[in-house]
Amino acid sequence: MNKKKKAPAKKKAPLKKKVSLKKKPEVVEGFLTMEQLAIGMPTKVSVKKVRKPKTKVIAKTKSITKTKVIAKVPVVLPEKKLYIKYFQEIISLITDEGGYLKEIIFTYKGVLVIPLSLKNVYKPDSHTVQSTFIIPNNIKDPILTKRYDRLTNKAVRNFLTEHLRDDYITGIKEVIYKEVWPEHKIINKLPWK
Repeated sequence: MNKKKKAPAKKKAPLKKKVSLKKKPEVVEGFLTMEQLAIGMPTKVSVKKVRKPKTKVIAKTKSITKTKVIAKVPVVLPEKKLYIKYFQEIISLITDEGGYLKEIIFTYKGVLVIPLSLKNVYKPDSHTVQSTFIIPNNIKDPILTKRYDRLTNKAVRNFLTEHLRDDYITGIKEVIYKEVWPEHKIINKLPWK
């Protein structure tokens, strides 16, 4: 006789399909149906009992899962050039007796950003320009109706960028550019070494 082995509870058993090998009926004593009892037949009759067929386990192969192929997209690297990154920082606020804004003192800082490939050629540098923005009386903005202790840094910076003239900002950037941007390259690796 073939004995079935039980798979461990943790692992899932593969799908099984039962296939019958023999179909040979066997005669055994059995019971009558309700109709036969109603007619009055004797209670014990020999009935053919169909024997359970022997089964053979055939493991099904698992279906092959389809995998998605992701196309490689070429990444465009930025050119390795020098550039200046600009930052704006609020230093202090000048208010009236009620605590409402009258002036904003801020700095505009420029930092020379050097790529790794050019670190040996240029030296890092930065420059800061300090400036004051006096708020004119004709500006109507919700920030001017709040006390200074209710304002956020982001709100004041947004107010500055909206109300500063573009010519003024470009003038500050030109001053920083002249101070930070290198006029000459420093070559440490000489060709005759």
